[in-house]
Amino acid sequence: MSAFPASVDAALLVAWLAILVAGVVRYRRGGLSYRKLLLVGGASCTWAAYSLLQLTEARLVTDPLEYVVEGAAVLLLVVGLYTLYRGWRLPEEPEATGEPG
Repeated sequence: MSAFPASVDAALLVAWLAILVAGVVRYRRGGLSYRKLLLVGGASCTWAAYSLLQLTEARLVTDPLEYVVEGAAVLLLVVGLYTLYRGWRLPEEPEATGEPG
């Protein structure tokens, strides 16, 4: 059982999904490297999976839909862990020095 009320667990889920969307937007605009996108996206997916499981534990999801939400949480966890692995294995980008080429 979560130490937080169910509304806080729901807010955390929304926050992790918002972080994931913000990371994709920053990547598309050129403000985030691919490696950092993978790391932020992987962390967001794994924590969103945890938040989904907390929502099913708090009984905010009815019984027939509970299995679907738990399946989505497991899928998010697997995707998040794989994405973290891929981001970890990529070589680090060189630091920007601010000097032209």
